[in-house]
Amino acid sequence: MIRDAKFADMPQLVALFEDAHRRSKYASRAALDLRECKRILVQAMQRHGGVGQGSSFVRVAENDGKVEALIVGIIDRVYHVTDKLYATDLFWLASEQANPRDSVGLMKSMVRWASENPAVIEIRVGATDVIANHDRMAPLYERMGFRACGAIFERRTDA
Repeated sequence: MIRDAKFADMPQLVALFEDAHRRSKYASRAALDLRECKRILVQAMQRHGGVGQGSSFVRVAENDGKVEALIVGIIDRVYHVTDKLYATDLFWLASEQANPRDSVGLMKSMVRWASENPAVIEIRVGATDVIANHDRMAPLYERMGFRACGAIFERRTDA
């Protein structure tokens, strides 16, 4: 079941972040700051469903009482200085047990939320190699009406 996140979900949401961090390329390079994680989630839940700059969207996929996936979307100004807005996913996490359809359903619900806002002129989503191969996301995004519009590059400074 896909539903809005609740403050009572916080322990399960933190566990989801801990699991994702363990599976990420940052597991051995950076510690997960649980206090900051909770702060961001609380702030996002407080701003859930808004339509202006700084608004957010927080939904979860729950199965048998267990939160298996999460999406946090945010709205900001295009290039931070225009009078129009864009929406993007800040977090899109799923446990290894999550049903892939639930994860896709979360993204579709965020896209619907952003699309219904007349001030939002575009929706940006990304895929990186933080947890898995990002190449497999392109076909999914394209089926949802997205097109590639750039690339992300990184340069490690701790190696």
